Parts: sequence; structure tokens; C-alpha cells
Amino acid sequence: MTTTTPNRTTSSNPSNSPVPYTGFDRLFIGGRWVTGRSEHKLQPINPYRQEVIMEILAADTRDLEDAYQEAQRTQVVWAEALPSERSLDSKRPSECSLWWRKK
Repeated sequence: MTTTTPNRTTSSNPSNSPVPYTGFDRLFIGGRWVTGRSEHKLQPINPYRQEVIMEILAADTRDLEDAYQEAQRTQVVWAEALPSERSLDSKRPSECSLWWRKK
């Protein structure tokens, strides 16, 4: 049996071998995951094995501008929300994005 969560797949494998996380190669901007537009690649390194874990396209100024514009737009909605609605910020991102889409 295999179960999939937003960024991790686990198997009911008798050896209990670790399954790598996936989905960290994108940026969350405006309620959706997008690939960074920079040509620069980030290469996080596993500190134990000293191996590159993955390559991630970095954000460039266009990505930052998109994120800033979206944050500026949604801040107005957030400021008008009740405290009980704002508490969703401490919940899982997938739950929050579902609530904001309903607005």
C-alpha cells in the first residue's frame, strides 16, 4: 500500500526504508506552486553524506515582485478577517489555501 501526502510518499515497506521528500523544487506564490524563474540553482547538501539533495531553481526579481504583489493584495482580505479566521495561519498550508479560495 502507498499513501501520498502533499510532499511525501510513504510505503508500507517491511524494511521501513526512508522515502525521500518531494515537491520542494517550487515556490508558493499566490496560492499556487510555481517554478522559480532564475537561472541560478540552489543545491542543498545532505550534511551527513555531503551529497547534493536536489537542484532548485531560485527566485528572481520577477518571482519576488509576483510574491510581493500577491501578499499586498491578500493582506487586505486578511486584515478584514475575524481572529478565528486568522488562526488558520497556524494550520497546515493546504487548509489555509482552501479557506482563502472560498473568499
